[in-house]
Amino acid sequence: MRKRLLYADDEIEEREYEDWVYLSLKRELKRRGYESTEIVCARDAARTHELLSEVIFDYIILDIMMPYGKNPLAFIAKEPIYKTGLALAERLLKKEYKNNMDNRVVLLSGSAVKGVYKRLEEIAAEDKRFAYMEKPTSMLFVVKFLIGG
Repeated sequence: MRKRLLYADDEIEEREYEDWVYLSLKRELKRRGYESTEIVCARDAARTHELLSEVIFDYIILDIMMPYGKNPLAFIAKEPIYKTGLALAERLLKKEYKNNMDNRVVLLSGSAVKGVYKRLEEIAAEDKRFAYMEKPTSMLFVVKFLIGG
């Protein structure tokens, strides 16, 4: 069965094949026998929420600081920009996305504010489906966590 991964990060290049992180992710998946994994990209919080609500994913990589996007829902729009991904992570933690309740999730941040950083660590400690990693990070570590190896 083909696996599906959500890669939500506003820094993804418009053309994924030019994005070095995306290419590194594909390479690490291939090295571990997951070359058929479909990677679905989202570049803002509203699109990420939409995908989490509609599509079943096996793995999720979620940037903590993303732009709101077009027509963000109230729970996203009320957050400061540096916490948009955290709002989505909290919903994943509470299992509010019915299609995505048992996923392995990597939370990424390149510049977490002190209180946000603490909450990310708490989420990772509270639920072993989650890991927090600071950018830049090796896709080797990300993929190893996601596939459990």
